[in-house]
Amino acid sequence: MQTTEMVEMEAGYFMDDKVVIKTSEAIPFYTPNIVSPAEYKMKIKVNGNTFNGTSCIKWTHRDNKPLQTLYIQGEYTNLEITSHEDCKIDRDKNVTLIMLNKPLSINESVAINIDFCGDMVTSPFCDGDGSVIMPKNYDDSWPPWYPVLTWDMPVCGHYHLEVDEPKGYRICATGRRDGNTYTQDFVRVFGLLFCKGLEYIEQAVGDVTVKAFFKQSDQIAAGRLMDTSVDAIQFFQELMGFYPQHSYSFLPYSSKWMGGGNWSTGIAFFHSMDSYNEAECGEKLWIAAHEICHHYFMEYIPDGDYCGWLEIGLGMVMDEEYSISRGIANRGLGKVKSSAGSVIKYHQDGNDTTIWRTIEAFNHANKSGNDYQSIIRHDKAFCVMQMLKQVIGKEALLDAMKRILNEYAGKALRTMDFWRICEEISGMRLDWFFTDLLYSNRLAGYKITSIEGIDEGTSVTVESFGDYKFPVFIDARLPDGSILRQQLNRLMCKQVIFFDAKPEDIEVWINTDGQLLIQTYDAINVYGGDC
Repeated sequence: MQTTEMVEMEAGYFMDDKVVIKTSEAIPFYTPNIVSPAEYKMKIKVNGNTFNGTSCIKWTHRDNKPLQTLYIQGEYTNLEITSHEDCKIDRDKNVTLIMLNKPLSINESVAINIDFCGDMVTSPFCDGDGSVIMPKNYDDSWPPWYPVLTWDMPVCGHYHLEVDEPKGYRICATGRRDGNTYTQDFVRVFGLLFCKGLEYIEQAVGDVTVKAFFKQSDQIAAGRLMDTSVDAIQFFQELMGFYPQHSYSFLPYSSKWMGGGNWSTGIAFFHSMDSYNEAECGEKLWIAAHEICHHYFMEYIPDGDYCGWLEIGLGMVMDEEYSISRGIANRGLGKVKSSAGSVIKYHQDGNDTTIWRTIEAFNHANKSGNDYQSIIRHDKAFCVMQMLKQVIGKEALLDAMKRILNEYAGKALRTMDFWRICEEISGMRLDWFFTDLLYSNRLAGYKITSIEGIDEGTSVTVESFGDYKFPVFIDARLPDGSILRQQLNRLMCKQVIFFDAKPEDIEVWINTDGQLLIQTYDAINVYGGDC
C-alpha cells in the first residue's frame, strides 16, 4: 500500500497500489437497522372495471446512519417528492429509486405523493365466479396493488384509506371502519375486496370487528366459523395480552377442501365453506384459530427470512394452545404425532427436510409441489417449536413470543432475532438446537438395547444412532397407570438409566410424543409407546 498517497488523497479509496477517486458522495440504497413504519393516506375511487388512487406517504428516519436513497415498488402514473427539491428519480418498470439531494438524519421526514390506477378484476374467491372483485395485481405476493415504500425486508405501515362502496357491492377491507374510511396501524398488506351476491354477518369482540362473508347456502357454516373466530380472538387476547388488528374478515375461497389461507392483513379465507354446514365438522374448526394466529405472526410481525418457517411455527404454537384448551379432535398430541410422522417418512423416502436452504434450492422446493409448504413450513416448523418448548419450557417460549410482539411490532422478525431472544430468556446457549434442526437434514435416533432387573428396580440401556442429539424421555408405565419418566443427556451416545420398579411390573418405551423428530430403532423388550 502507498501510505503517503493515502494521507494526501483523502477523497480516494485505495485498492492495493491503485487510487480510486470517488466521483459521487451520494449514499446508495441500504436498509437501516431500525425501520419505522411509513404512514399511508390513500383515496380510492372505483369506476366500473377500473380504479384510480392517490397516496400520500410520510416516512421518518429513525436510525443514526444518514439515509439518502429510498425505494418505491409498484406501478404509478405520477410521483412527487413534496418535502425535498431537486431529487433524482430512477425508474425501471415497477422499481423506483429516489435519491434525495440531502441525506436524512435521524428524526427527519420525507413526504411522497403518488397517483396510481389499475383494473378491477375477478378474484379467485368463490371459485372465481365473479362474486368478489379486486384491484389487479392483488394476488401477486409483492408488490401489492398500490405503490409502497419498501426495503430488503417487509415492513408494516400505518394506513388511512378512503373508499366509497360501488353500487351493488359490499366492501371487505383491512382495519376499523368509520363511514367510508378504514384505518389500521402495523399493516403488512392493506386488503381491499368488493363482494357482490354474498351475505355477511358481523360481531364485535371488544374493539375488534369480526365479519363473515358467505353464500346464502352456507349460513350455518359461516355462523360456526364466526363463533370459533370470536372465541379464538378472546382466547388469544388473554394468552398474548391483545389482538393486533381492528378487524378480522373471512370469505369462501375454492370449493375444494384445502383448509384455509391468509389473504392480507385482517382478511382470511376458507376453502370448501359448505363442509362446515355439516354437524360433524367440529374437528375442522381449528383452522379458524390457525388463520387468526397468522394475523399476529406474519401480518403484525412479518417474516424476515425468505423461508417462512418461523412465523408459521409461532402461529402453530398459539393454535395448539387454543385447540388443546377447547378439546378439538386431532390437535394437541394428535397433531404432534401426525406432523412428526410426515417429516420422518419424508426423510426416510430420501427427501431433504432442511428448513433453511439456498435461495435456488428454496425456489426449486416451492415449484416442486406442496411438499415444502405442508411438510417443512408447517409440519417440521411445528415439530421444532414443540422440541424447543421441551428444551426451554412452555412459559419461556410464551414469554419469548410476548416479547417479540412487543419489540417487533410492524418489523420483520428473523430467525437470528428469535434465536437470540430465546437464549436471553432461557439463559441457555441454543446453537446445538437450532443449527441441526434448521440448517441440516439430520434427525435424532434412539434404541433401547437392554432392560435388566437390578435388585428391586430396572436398568435400561439406551443408545443413540441418529445424526442429531436430543434429550429424549424414557417412560415406564406402572400397573396403576402412572408413568415414571427419565430424561437422557444429549451428550451421551450410550446411557444407562434406572427405574424403581421390577421389569415384569412396567412397560418401558422411548417417548417421542413431545420430542418429535426422533426415529426409534428395533428396540428389544419394549412394550407400547412409539417404538
